[in-house]
Amino acid sequence: MGESTFIGKAPCPSCRESGEDKSGDNLAVYDDGHGYCFKCGHVVSGGSIDPSTLPTENLGSSHKTRGLEMVGVSGPISDRKISQRIVEKYGVTLEHDRETGQTLKHHYPYHEQGGDVVGTKVRNCPSKEFYTTGTLEGTGLFGQNVWSKGGKFVTVTEGEIDAMAVAEMFDGKYPVVSLKRGAAAASKDIKESLEWLETFEKVVICFDNDAAGKKASQEVMSIFSPGKAKVVSLPLKDAGEMLQRGKVQQFVKSWWGAEEYKPAGVISLSDETCWDAFVNRGKAEIIPFPSSFGTLNKMMNGGMGAGEVTVIGALTSVGKTTFVTNLLYGMYKETNRRIGAVFLESSIGETTENVVSVVGGVNIKQIPEEERDYSGYRKFYEEVKESDRIHIDDHMDHLTLTTCSLVCATSSRD
Repeated sequence: MGESTFIGKAPCPSCRESGEDKSGDNLAVYDDGHGYCFKCGHVVSGGSIDPSTLPTENLGSSHKTRGLEMVGVSGPISDRKISQRIVEKYGVTLEHDRETGQTLKHHYPYHEQGGDVVGTKVRNCPSKEFYTTGTLEGTGLFGQNVWSKGGKFVTVTEGEIDAMAVAEMFDGKYPVVSLKRGAAAASKDIKESLEWLETFEKVVICFDNDAAGKKASQEVMSIFSPGKAKVVSLPLKDAGEMLQRGKVQQFVKSWWGAEEYKPAGVISLSDETCWDAFVNRGKAEIIPFPSSFGTLNKMMNGGMGAGEVTVIGALTSVGKTTFVTNLLYGMYKETNRRIGAVFLESSIGETTENVVSVVGGVNIKQIPEEERDYSGYRKFYEEVKESDRIHIDDHMDHLTLTTCSLVCATSSRD
């Protein structure tokens, strides 16, 4: 987009769609008419925004990326309950109004690999705007220079204030760093410092409790080696708010309860689920085949395991449907279970005929229509009708997952 000047803030349409940006100031607007949301990464192309339409209260002081500025003095960030000790630890400086003493700016230093400060992020406190001085290219995460690599834990937050808030809640004892560019560029920031992060036994991700933060958490978790990363679920918006509201014990509990990331389909042997599966192995309920099936139960270790899929295969027209219909009736007679059945190639009339045939011990299909005794067949039908335990799918040539689910739900009700 070239070099352009920040002029103010506007609502981010992407954040608004997801219920975020209630204050209407997530989108940074520049003098060439483009906008960028540092929260979700949404981009508005140049010329799309008319600066004259911005509300007066959203206009900010114009500025361009500038040479390195590291001014101000150390001191506590009292409104955030962050002590001077933590502020000094991270090398942050503050600018104050000489007359009122109000904090005007925070200067967050970023260090190159050799340790020198080469860039800063500056937070304008009254307007909550950010701008950069120097360069952030080639720098580590915020606070990375403060901590030696290696150790048990390192916590990564979404912003600098949150990093210092976590450090405050842990009394400055455990490594805490933050992203450079916010949630929208989380993966990029993590990858640039991945070698350093991987030296720790565990990396605890503690991003904001909003849509952008949750999305970024999931994106970065898979970057780390298996079993390395854990993610914290916070009851409030972010770590900074937890400290501000005095919820230190709740934060510590949430931090220790962080859940480890595991790729889908992968489980650690240390997970208690493995032991439970071992203890319960072989204890699944067995549903026997009908006694008329002879030694098949013995061959199948007692019958069919509940929750398992049993496949019955045979060539065309050798009796698969008859076999399954007999199985259905056997389960009806020898258990108290409700039974759900989906016959893909049979209408409800055909299925009813097959069931009545098995109940009556007569193959109705082979009996000519004029010789059929429907009054006698009715007695066989009444036997299964009265129990209301057999349920079939009336798919009418358009079987869906919904209808299958309904059959299962009906057959499993008490």
